[in-house]
Amino acid sequence: MKFPYLLGILSFALISQASGADLTLSPSSASVSSEGGTYSFIVDQSHNRFVENGDWNWSFSTRNGNWSGGSVTSPEQSYQSGDGTFTYYVPPNHSISSRTQRIKVIKDGGIFSDDITRYFDITQAGLRPALSLSHAHRHFSGTGGSFDFTITSNTNWRWSSDASWVTSDEASNQTGDQTFSYSVSPNLGNSIRNATLRFITISGGESITRTFTISQSPRPPLSLSTDNILFTEAGGSLDITINSTTIWEWSTDASWVTSEEASNQTGDQTFSY
Repeated sequence: MKFPYLLGILSFALISQASGADLTLSPSSASVSSEGGTYSFIVDQSHNRFVENGDWNWSFSTRNGNWSGGSVTSPEQSYQSGDGTFTYYVPPNHSISSRTQRIKVIKDGGIFSDDITRYFDITQAGLRPALSLSHAHRHFSGTGGSFDFTITSNTNWRWSSDASWVTSDEASNQTGDQTFSYSVSPNLGNSIRNATLRFITISGGESITRTFTISQSPRPPLSLSTDNILFTEAGGSLDITINSTTIWEWSTDASWVTSEEASNQTGDQTFSY
């Protein structure tokens, strides 16, 4: 009369021991640098003398971010048995944004237990934002002019000028490597002046600022586009450009050189003779 009772107790004991089976990933997640590399984690099946080391399988699960340049890979067999070291490779991240990849590991619960699922989450950092200028300063004469320099960046950036006499047709917001062109107006004042072009990254988390400084001498009170012209014996007519910030007058020391221009003039003029 006691055998059915004892069998029931023994059966209950086996099931209780079997339900103690577990699956542990150590560590359970990883944060890796943008350079990537080869990494690993331990697959450990907690068990006892009533439970055999079970079979397990793995697969890639949820993935977020930009993995267009390559994804996480592993040389491991899809189906394995027992405890072990799981090796995987993370390719370099060429984006400034971080990205994630999940690995799913499932242990076969066998007859007495449900399957056990564990997740290993990989988070890879993005590149640090970068911004550099090929030049940091330029000096202009009083007549002004145009110039360009190279901007090297792996992210979005914007620029601004703190002086109305330094202008550019470039878009305020730009991305990546660019050739930046700008113009400096003539300096009609009597003293040197300074301006700053400022460049700031606007994405990638970390803000980077670079500056390009400009100095400009005052324009000379009077200058000529040329100071010497050779004519043939036939003579002729010609004109030159006069740049001036003030009132000026002209004269000639030879009767055979004439002009209908007024003797006294102001500012920039085209002088014909």
